Amino acid sequence: MKKLSLLGIATLALLANAVTSFAQNCPAPTHAAWTSPGSAGATIDPIGGALNKYAISPFPLNSCLTFKGTATGTIIARYDVVNTAVPSTHLPPWNTFEMGYTMPAGTTVTATLFRVFPCTGQVEQICQIVGVAGNTCACCFFAAGAFNYRTNLYMVEVKLTRAAGAPAPTLCTLRVYN
Repeated sequence: MKKLSLLGIATLALLANAVTSFAQNCPAPTHAAWTSPGSAGATIDPIGGALNKYAISPFPLNSCLTFKGTATGTIIARYDVVNTAVPSTHLPPWNTFEMGYTMPAGTTVTATLFRVFPCTGQVEQICQIVGVAGNTCACCFFAAGAFNYRTNLYMVEVKLTRAAGAPAPTLCTLRVYN
């Protein structure tokens, strides 16, 4: 019984540390933001069998994108970045791209924010976050004025990779804000 109690306390301490680390690494938004849980709104790229590899992390973190069981390889997920600026403007003042994730050894997590040109579908990178080992939030910054919803579209592409025998990485949150 004593071991079970100690295990519970250790688990609670780890969860509290994870919540604290999410809050400390990126600035707080000052205006409305575009947001997406990792488990919501993604289009999973079927290349490499990713449709058979991805999963939504189980409760209580059912907001995260991850790997099924022992699946390995690469999962590519794309998220449509829609205009949520308030008051409504085609030029939101956003300048920060944020990703919340876990990345154990033997895995990678990368998120890239793209501008998409209408009709051609060509893309241009605005900002990229390359994860570092651990459980964290990471940000990259770009010039305000990078978004113009009258002339362009926007998306985030996330890549999760997992080697055989490695724990699963997760993508939990994405935000674009200022």
